[in-house]
Amino acid sequence: MNRHRIDVNTARAVVVEARLERQPQDAIEAGVVLEAWGGMTSADALNLGRQVVAESRSRPHAARPQVSYSVPRERYLSLGLGLVLTLFTLATWSIPLSWRYEPAIVSDALRLALPITMALQGGLRRRYLARRGGLATMRPDGIWVLGGAVVGTLLLGITVGTAGWLAALLSVTWVGGSLLVARRWVWQYAILALAVTLPLFLSAPPMPVLLLAAIAMCVLVRAAILSEPERAHHPGPWLQVIIETIIGAFLGLILVLDDSVGYGMRNLLPAVTLLPSAIGVAWGGIELSELWTALPESLEGHSIFERNLGGRRWSGETILLRALSRVVMTSVVLGIPIFITANWFGGSKYAAMRLLIGFGAYGIVSLLAGLLSSLGYSPWVLGATGFGVAMYSFVDPAFSAGALIIVSITVLVLLLVPAMIILRRPARALATRMMIA
Repeated sequence: MNRHRIDVNTARAVVVEARLERQPQDAIEAGVVLEAWGGMTSADALNLGRQVVAESRSRPHAARPQVSYSVPRERYLSLGLGLVLTLFTLATWSIPLSWRYEPAIVSDALRLALPITMALQGGLRRRYLARRGGLATMRPDGIWVLGGAVVGTLLLGITVGTAGWLAALLSVTWVGGSLLVARRWVWQYAILALAVTLPLFLSAPPMPVLLLAAIAMCVLVRAAILSEPERAHHPGPWLQVIIETIIGAFLGLILVLDDSVGYGMRNLLPAVTLLPSAIGVAWGGIELSELWTALPESLEGHSIFERNLGGRRWSGETILLRALSRVVMTSVVLGIPIFITANWFGGSKYAAMRLLIGFGAYGIVSLLAGLLSSLGYSPWVLGATGFGVAMYSFVDPAFSAGALIIVSITVLVLLLVPAMIILRRPARALATRMMIA
């Protein structure tokens, strides 16, 4: 498809409005879509984009669309609360689980469940939740997704044993919780988490309790999908879904491959020291959401070929640095009381300090990975996180959580440098974001 084989009406109806699901705002937006989806050069796409916009506005009742650049902050707050709830269950449920099972079984279960959960969350986010249709996009495939959860649970339990059953049930609950959060059913997730926590601490058999929790979560997820207002939109392409799933798995492996952290070893310290960075990531994510307002506003009225925006200040790097500073500040402020009371959680102050540093760096990694993936740089994130996983084969930590700290800081640098470079050119970042939307 090129400039000489496509007319204005076809470009408008078949390419631009079909992809945007609305009229183009201006020639820049139409040109980016034509270049991305029409196989055209930048110059031809921009020229045809001007004609598309002119033709759109010449039609009866056609008006310039009012596009809102704002991103609802409550969405990011819900996501943050969901992350904190998941880590709350990790911190609290590991205690009664260690009463009933050997510490090694609980450790293996948690170290299986976290990468599986993060992989599935990454894939589901790219396939369904990141689309304009939201959770409603998942409606046609909802039964298949729930069926896959059942089959995956059975396979993991049969092949791995007790640790596999625990990991599968925890993964179903945590992944389902992320879907409830996407529907903004945070309270439903919190109530279910509390309903599971109480019987576990009252010495109820963990396996039946977790099984009932997983079943209840599947019912809630199905209800959330059916209750979401229907908005027609296609799911994300499978190639992107596979890449995001692998990235999620790599991020989970970076978190659990350091044997010295000691997940589930009748020691609350690892789970508790995760909470400050998780809260910081949630707070930083709210600040980072400002990028989706600042990016288009800084470009409005300018050509895609302009590098200098006429003196208009672009604050992308500042927004990113503010988001990262929130993670650091939260980790420090909330980490101080954990450091002081480390003995209460079964560890030393020095172990707490090392874990706080490692998890703080990891929190920044997760924030940067999400940013770069949303801007279309998933292959780079895949390579950086994959390198981080590979580092565990030759990093020999001399102290507890040493490998986690070294790997997290290395991956942090690999992600931070390109993120800062990309945000120096907002036109390119916005164009990439539109291409993958």
